[in-house]
Formats: sequence, C-alpha cells, structure tokens
Amino acid sequence: MAGVSRIVAGHVLLGSGGKTTRVGRATADRVRVAAQELGYRPNQAARQLKGARSQTIGVMIGSRTNQVLYDRLQAIEREAFERGYRLMVGYVHQLDQYDDYLNDFQVRGIDGLILLHDVGEELPASVRDHLACLKHVVYQDFGPTPTAACVRVDRADGIRQAVRHLLSRGRRRIGLALTNATRPQMIDRQRGFAEELAAQGLPVDHLRAGGVGEGEAEFILPQRLDAVIVGNDVWAVHLLKALQRRQIRVPDDLAIVGFDNLDLGLAVTPELTTVDQENAVVAYHLVTLVVNGIEGRPGPADPGPVLVKPRLVIRQTT
Repeated sequence: MAGVSRIVAGHVLLGSGGKTTRVGRATADRVRVAAQELGYRPNQAARQLKGARSQTIGVMIGSRTNQVLYDRLQAIEREAFERGYRLMVGYVHQLDQYDDYLNDFQVRGIDGLILLHDVGEELPASVRDHLACLKHVVYQDFGPTPTAACVRVDRADGIRQAVRHLLSRGRRRIGLALTNATRPQMIDRQRGFAEELAAQGLPVDHLRAGGVGEGEAEFILPQRLDAVIVGNDVWAVHLLKALQRRQIRVPDDLAIVGFDNLDLGLAVTPELTTVDQENAVVAYHLVTLVVNGIEGRPGPADPGPVLVKPRLVIRQTT
C-alpha cells in the first residue's frame, strides 16, 4: 500500500535494518499512514521468536502491600510507559505463587523484573534460586546480596527530618509509635529516631511498638508526650481520631507526624503533617536500573543500593 519494500516498512515501523537502512521523511510518513489505515500492529510473539525484546517488564507485588506501594506501582507504570515498556503485574497472595508467576513471566518473555516485595528469609529457597537465575532483576529496599540492583527509601532520614521539625516547634517529649517494629523498614525508622534525638542530647525512651488507636493514646498520656511520629498515615489518622474522642487538641496539646503522604492525610481535620517517600523518584530509579540492564547500558559505579531521600510535608498537625 505504501509502495515500499518490506525492509523499508520494517525499518520505519519496527526500527529494524540497523544503520545501513535509510528512509526519507516523506517515505516514512507514507508508511505510517498506510499502517494506520490498515490497522497494522506488529505481532510481538512473532518478533520475540526472531529475538526481539518483548518491551515488557514484570512486577511482583505482595498481598500485604499497603497503599503507598500501589501508588508507587502507578508511578512505575508511568515511567516505564515513557520509555516504551509495558508492565505485567503479579499480585502474590501466598508464597508458593512466586514460582508460578516467575515461570509465567519467563514463558511470556518479560525483559526484566522489578520486585516490590521484600526479599527475605520468608521466601522459599526455590524462589530465591529462581530469582538468582533471572536477568535484569531490580529489588525494592533489600536484595538477596549486597551488590544486587536495589532502590531504597532512606526512611531513617525521613524520621530525622520529622524530629528536627518537631524540635523547631518547641516539642521536647517526642514519641515514635510503630506497628510490626521488627520489619527492616521499621528498624530504619527507629534508627533515625534514636540518632537524631541523641544528636540533640535528648533521651530515646519514648518508643512504642504495637497497636494503634486508643492504645496509642494510652501510650501518649502517661508519658506526657507533646509530639508523636507514627509509622504510617493510616495509623496516624486512627490516632488523631482517638485523641479527638478524648478531647485532646492537635496540634495544641500534641503534634502528630505520619509517614507516606497518602491522600487520606488531606481528608482529615487538621490536615496531617507527613513524610513523603518520593514515589516518582523511586520509580525513576527502579525503571532506570532495569531498563539499563535490558538495553545493555552501564549501571551505577557504586554497586550498593540507590538511596532516595524522602521529603517532609508540613501541614496542620504540627
């Protein structure tokens, strides 16, 4: 229909033919118009049989995922789309699904893989071995080895920022309330809390790990805290409601800082001060690492994790 050879059409529509094939702008436009009128789409399966990439990145996400990771997944999709890649997502409810998804991803010819699930001892050995055999795998937070391609949010720094902000507002009895405090991400928060208070010459003795809500109010009142940093925004909002039921004024009597910068924090009164994990930046680095691997570009000179600095968002609860 365009009056050109298959080689020329392939070069315009698929980028084939290498640098030796040259096509003028008018001819290329004629090929694209013909393709549009015919409704032509490349057969990706056929192209993969000839060795072409699938332009697809697999993403594994765990069933215990909280809202901030779904927001991060959206940011990854946008970043991948801008670079000409699509996502194939595996949502894992049980650990034995990992092998099934990884096998399915391989059969479908994904070019690389991003793991949004923590890789730790809870994964079966077969899954860890499977991941070790895959090419172009990028991990969130913690990889299986110190040199694995990995992107991590510096949550300790986020807590340090929150502590410094609260101290600047005259707060001196600051608490840290966490759930599941043994998880690595929560241990990072504890480290940042202890480091900043120690740097300011203040004691580190207002730490609670456990439930949130009325229990947190009970944690706050006996210790006469004037500020508390909560492990995530959802629990921070629970705390805010519990305090309001007790007629404790926020921020007059107690300041609150959340973590994650969810939209939920704007839907309460007063609006929640929080730590933003910079999902767009995390997504940029995750996609950059996996695409650089796929396309044979050099990785970072430092083989350690890429560390993303979070951002304190100051609102009305402080």
